[in-house]
Amino acid sequence: MSHDDSDEALRALIADVMRQGHISTHGLWVYYFSIGGFIGEVEVDAYLHGLMPLPALDEELLAVAVAEMYADT
Repeated sequence: MSHDDSDEALRALIADVMRQGHISTHGLWVYYFSIGGFIGEVEVDAYLHGLMPLPALDEELLAVAVAEMYADT
């Protein structure tokens, strides 16, 4: 699996968990920002729609944020 494939798999997993947990993009972004993320909400939304990549650290922070939010649902 290439780096691009793993990035796409993580993006798809984040989006899937968001759907299952009824987590909004805004809610995810606020949580992500509160744990140290600094990418803007528009960029996060573009990433979630597959329109732009994010640095690996930001992808990981989004994954942590969505996992923690999902665990609280």
